[in-house]
Amino acid sequence: MTPAGGAIVGTLVIDRAPDAVAGARRWVVRRVAAMPGRPLKEDAVDDLVLCASEVITNAVRHSGHGGVGGPISITMLDRHRAIRLEVRDGGNDAGRRPARATVGTAATSGRGLGIVEVLATTWGDNIDDAGRTTVWFEIAY
Repeated sequence: MTPAGGAIVGTLVIDRAPDAVAGARRWVVRRVAAMPGRPLKEDAVDDLVLCASEVITNAVRHSGHGGVGGPISITMLDRHRAIRLEVRDGGNDAGRRPARATVGTAATSGRGLGIVEVLATTWGDNIDDAGRTTVWFEIAY
């Protein structure tokens, strides 16, 4: 169990590499498909996968500053009304909390947390004493 509560559906650890994001997306789809009763409708699965992709990509891109960092841990929980995904990076020395960026219409990046904010039922983050950031979100079902 994590502090958020709920049954753990699965945990995956990936390297901090851009090509690991696609594998993590496939893992999310497989874990949801294997859930008894398949509680999420197709649109909710799409939202879950898109939000997962954005949060995992942010962990890959933004963790490890200053030579600090390590693998990224992804935990999926069934909270009996929502699926919660927690993505914990390996740490960094920047000490900044994740924040939704304000980007122009021509920008090619910077929309990830804005997408999560719109699609997820709720989301948030925390930073532990070792500097590891966990960004989590929930998709209701």
